Amino acid sequence: MILLLGIAIMFGIYQMSKISQDIVTIAESYSPLQDTLSNIRHQKASQDSNIEKIFTHTLNGNEELVNKAKEEFWFSSGIIDSEFSKAKKIIQAGHKTTDTFESNLNFQILDERIGEIRNDHIIYDIEAGNTLSKLTSLNSQEIESSRVNLISQGQNIQKNLEVMSDEISFYVDNTTVQISQNESDALFGQVIIITIVGAIAGTLVLLLSRINSDLKKEVELKTLELKNANEKLQKLDRMKDEFIGIASHELKSPIQPIFGFAELARSGDIDQNEAWDGVTELAKKLQDLANDVLDVSRLESNRLILHLEKLRINDIILGVTKGFKLNQNEIEIKEKLDENIEINLDRVRIEQVLRNLLNNAMKFTSKGTIEITSHVNQEKDELQILVSDSGKGIPQDILPNIFEKFVTKNLDSENQSGTGLGLFLCKGIIEAHGGKISARNKKDHGAEFEIIIPIKQEIKQEIIPN
Repeated sequence: MILLLGIAIMFGIYQMSKISQDIVTIAESYSPLQDTLSNIRHQKASQDSNIEKIFTHTLNGNEELVNKAKEEFWFSSGIIDSEFSKAKKIIQAGHKTTDTFESNLNFQILDERIGEIRNDHIIYDIEAGNTLSKLTSLNSQEIESSRVNLISQGQNIQKNLEVMSDEISFYVDNTTVQISQNESDALFGQVIIITIVGAIAGTLVLLLSRINSDLKKEVELKTLELKNANEKLQKLDRMKDEFIGIASHELKSPIQPIFGFAELARSGDIDQNEAWDGVTELAKKLQDLANDVLDVSRLESNRLILHLEKLRINDIILGVTKGFKLNQNEIEIKEKLDENIEINLDRVRIEQVLRNLLNNAMKFTSKGTIEITSHVNQEKDELQILVSDSGKGIPQDILPNIFEKFVTKNLDSENQSGTGLGLFLCKGIIEAHGGKISARNKKDHGAEFEIIIPIKQEIKQEIIPN
């Protein structure tokens, strides 16, 4: 506070010093110019007097006095030219010295004004010279006319000089008043500054208290954010452990039987072809797991590119269900298909989605029906595909996160295990087609998955030529 008060006082002293200096600068700038204008006016009056003498002595025929008056006239003209140059230099110097916009504008106006008066004087001298050179050849009427003309021009120049002198006096007075007003404003400003310093002193404690409170809240907020981030990391760590456990189980499940088939084939307990069929089927499970992991990586890095071609949707659905029907006796698979429209699809990816959904439905449906339906909504320009089953449905604790990674839950059967990647991949593939997928439990029993794909798509694609 003491420092601020000291700054206010020093600022006041500086302002007073600057105001005094401005007054001195103005006086030094305008005073010499007034003196120069006074000299010009004096010499101009001498010229006018000598013009009167020249014409009077000419009419009287006194040549000696005429020549004397001419010498004095041109002598005054030379002094006037010198004084005009001096005035010009004074104005330019004043323009450079002052540092306010108003003073600079005043000197600019004076510079233009002195230039105009000087031009009038030059014209006056030229006309006077022409008249005096032929004065002896003029009659008395012409002499009188020339005299009146030159006297009138001289008086106009005198009048302009007086106006300019009055302007300078006005500028000096006006600028002095302005500086005095600035001084008053500066003093008022110092009072305000001192008052503000006192107000700052009163509010500083409150401000510091508020800052301290805000910092405390910020620390608490950051602590809460760190806590939430730590919980998320722990959740991710648990998900990682769950996936490792799931992946280990899924890898061991086919590997152990592969060794079993190999041992049985070597000992001759089963036919070689039967053993190879078993090994091939189990190897395919391993391949599917590896492909799922690679597809997840592509989705998360936005590198999944669809290879689109014009396909009939019902043909794809029937092709997928046909393979499932060949290997099933206890579960009935039904198709209820709408118009067999053509749409741009990635055959491999759409078949992958349908197989995943049918596999899920079969895992949780020991007996009953699986139904796959297609519907073309021309008004919304959408294709709808429903895959529903009559199984046990989706557990309520899983349903909200069913399409996230590693979400899986066994329900009373070894056949219901999985990596928890299938539905995550389904969601990514459908969204890559510009569509959406959702899941719900039916009112009676069983689960239902809905796929919506726009018939006209704007998606990341690579079109396969026909």
